[in-house]
Amino acid sequence: METVRVDLGDRSYDIQIGSRVLAELPRLMRGLKLGEDVFVLTSPTIRRHCGQALERVLADAGFHPKVTETPDGEESKSLATYERVAVELMAFDRKRQITVLALGGGVVGDLGGFVAATYKRGLGVDYVQVPTTLLAHVDSSVGGKVAINLRGVKNMLGAFYQPRLVFIELDFLKTLPLRELKSGLAEVIKYGVIFDREFFEYVAANYERILRFEPDCLSHIVKKSCEFKAATVAADERDTRGQRALLNYGHTLGHAIEAATGESIYAHGEAVALGMICAARLGAELGACGPAVEQRIRSLLAAIGYETVIRGCTVEQVMSAMQHDKKATGGGLTFILPTRLGHAIVQKNVPQEAVARAVQAQMAGYS
Repeated sequence: METVRVDLGDRSYDIQIGSRVLAELPRLMRGLKLGEDVFVLTSPTIRRHCGQALERVLADAGFHPKVTETPDGEESKSLATYERVAVELMAFDRKRQITVLALGGGVVGDLGGFVAATYKRGLGVDYVQVPTTLLAHVDSSVGGKVAINLRGVKNMLGAFYQPRLVFIELDFLKTLPLRELKSGLAEVIKYGVIFDREFFEYVAANYERILRFEPDCLSHIVKKSCEFKAATVAADERDTRGQRALLNYGHTLGHAIEAATGESIYAHGEAVALGMICAARLGAELGACGPAVEQRIRSLLAAIGYETVIRGCTVEQVMSAMQHDKKATGGGLTFILPTRLGHAIVQKNVPQEAVARAVQAQMAGYS
């Protein structure tokens, strides 16, 4: 297995990455002295593909797993689902140390982490992430941001609660539909745009191999992405110094598109891809970068098969959704703008008129 360390002092933890390594999970959990009562939160689809094997390896190693399912999709990040899961956890609680293990994608990880952070204030509650999607591997499982939605606003109720372990079994990716793998690849490309041009070019040269699930390519992009995320979290754990804000590249508009379309058209990574293109176009308009940067990003995303033209909503709907963004301040918006491939800046107070023009141009197909 490959190991990436998230260095946070007494809250430090490892990201373990490997293929056909599921049997190693109980050994790692025992080494960390995690609670033997394991509350596994997953979805019906993930349980069918991965959950039974996980239950077996835990039980064979002397752990006591209890599996709770939550429906696939963003609607599970709700107060109602949170209450139901917390009540089930309370019924399972034998007044001993408990491990909450999130097995799934970003929705399961966010919900499971929020339950772990808030159940008994997190006292005696260990938290383990076993992500099953590329998107969760490289982004949501690392960094300790956990949350649920409130009245349609994403991640409005949340906390910072670091896991004790992130365990990435690359073979789980083979259970994904191709569209879901592509969705996660957008977050991988994000790291190249904001941190490392060489990594961007690696993805550009190898995306066909990645989409064929070739293990050497998958291992490389997951490890490198986790290294970028780990370093950023270590430098700015609670998103107060500006470094961690860079990870929001593509997300301000991406979240707004998701909200404006009712989560019905675009997967998360597809919406983020649209947001990355728009932010680069906005960067060119505001003088942060040249137009060639936006063209290069859009060219790669189009080659992989992402849509590059926003559809299914109006400019007004997108702008309205952005007003609910937690990064909105006063009359302006905060955007992450690339200055060149491999570097980006946090730009505050971006005029709404400039954003609306960029969104309108992307809806019109750049005419």
